Amino acid sequence: MLVLTDLLRAGLILLIPLFRQYTKDMSFIYLVIFLVFAVTCFFTPAKSAFIPELVKKKQLLAANSLSNITRILAMIGGVSIGGLIVARLGVTSSFVLDSLSFVVSGFAILFIRIEENPGAPKNKSPGLIAKIGKEILQGLLFIKEERRILFLAVTLVILMGASGLAYVLVTVLVTRELGMGTFGLGIVASTLGIGMIGGSLIYGHMGTNLPKETVILVSTLIAGISALILSGIKSIVWLATGIFLVGFVASIIMVATHTLTQEVTPNKLRGRVFSGLEIVINASFLVFVWMAGVLGSKYSLSMIFYGTGAILVLYSSLFLLVKLIRRDAGDASLHLI
Repeated sequence: MLVLTDLLRAGLILLIPLFRQYTKDMSFIYLVIFLVFAVTCFFTPAKSAFIPELVKKKQLLAANSLSNITRILAMIGGVSIGGLIVARLGVTSSFVLDSLSFVVSGFAILFIRIEENPGAPKNKSPGLIAKIGKEILQGLLFIKEERRILFLAVTLVILMGASGLAYVLVTVLVTRELGMGTFGLGIVASTLGIGMIGGSLIYGHMGTNLPKETVILVSTLIAGISALILSGIKSIVWLATGIFLVGFVASIIMVATHTLTQEVTPNKLRGRVFSGLEIVINASFLVFVWMAGVLGSKYSLSMIFYGTGAILVLYSSLFLLVKLIRRDAGDASLHLI
């Protein structure tokens, strides 16, 4: 799956300069981008499900942290040098180079050797669409039935909802309220990336013995407090500081979520569960990006930030309180025994 999706994306990217030579209508780019991200929706859960096959269970946290760090570094590096590459090589050559990067990735993955057990072949296999639908449904049902994974799914819905709102609102805040334009957006994006790298590094190194559910809730609480602080910020310096903190805890949540899901989910269901979580994440992000436009036309940016922060703080505080009560109750029972 990983190799196939890399090669498919390489071919799709290569279509852009080919189409560009034969038509001046650029609408085809929307279709190509849609297909690239659709294929990526197969790559991402497959990668997350594949990591436990490469390392021991006690190394999962470090492996996920490293995966997150390299992803962020590649994203920042690509954005940083992308303009220079286009200026030097031209548009067509840059797309060819981008396509080649997916080919290199696919061949690198091809040389990984693990023992797999795909199961016995079945005589009557359903059609491709029916098979995909059935397996996604299995993943969603497991998420519903497994308490810890359901907790992760609900938390991700709330967090991605907040991210969807922030994605639009921070852009408006920087460009319109602060008048910083793309330069201000560059500062915000850079501090977000640095914060995410820092969070992954520190949590990957020091978080092995910390309860992952507690880490996720405390990080969500900090994200909520940051949103409350951002509601009154009028300076790019303080905005960048708040965004850095959000990126720091967001990467911790991401690494903890992936690691906990890998630990809890059986091998044969892992890809399906990550696919289900991917659906939850993308759907909630999309809905709240749309909601940001609706809310932004009716309420001030500071009020929306305040509401978002309040929801995150309330949600995380409530769950932390429940965990504390349960722990105290367990300790009391132990003393009675």
